[in-house]
Amino acid sequence: MRKAIIVDIDDCILEYSSRLREYVNEKYGKSIIGLSTEWDVNEWLRLGEVDSLSMINQFGDSWCFGTLDPMPGAVKVLNEFARKGVAIFGVTACGDSDLRKKLRMANIYNVFGPIFEEISFVPLVGDKTQSVHNICKSYDVIAFVDDRMKNLDIVDNSGIIQILFKQPHNKKHRDLVDFDAFCWHSIKQFLKDRI
Repeated sequence: MRKAIIVDIDDCILEYSSRLREYVNEKYGKSIIGLSTEWDVNEWLRLGEVDSLSMINQFGDSWCFGTLDPMPGAVKVLNEFARKGVAIFGVTACGDSDLRKKLRMANIYNVFGPIFEEISFVPLVGDKTQSVHNICKSYDVIAFVDDRMKNLDIVDNSGIIQILFKQPHNKKHRDLVDFDAFCWHSIKQFLKDRI
């Protein structure tokens, strides 16, 4: 079986939170700094529950969503993995509308090139379980990289390496995974004997 790695997109390979913050500051005249420490968008962006979900959907359908910058080292390391024959899969819970898919795919292609075998889309903050299990049926998945512990729990006790990409909102979960990564170069070093 061909080796593979599964990666979350937002805040693992593309900088979602920082661009979301810029969007909110511009659109709503806010001056929000930093990132959410608990990934509580209502608390972080101070917009109220209804406004937050509406605003996240507006952001996801805006040109800004299709222009996210790569996380440090992601382009170099993922392209290296692809050149070594590793299949790279993205699984994202950014939403599954046609517009959002087009914006995301254009962003990924423009930043990374054609290195992904497939990008699976699930509804906004949806469950990635089925997408991850489908990939595992046909590939020797070495690692799953995500910034949310509930997603990494999908592969708990499966032999797949759980890599938690460090973000302020996941600090309390870092000792529960195989590796907590601060950048893609650290992931490359951790996986060097497996890829």
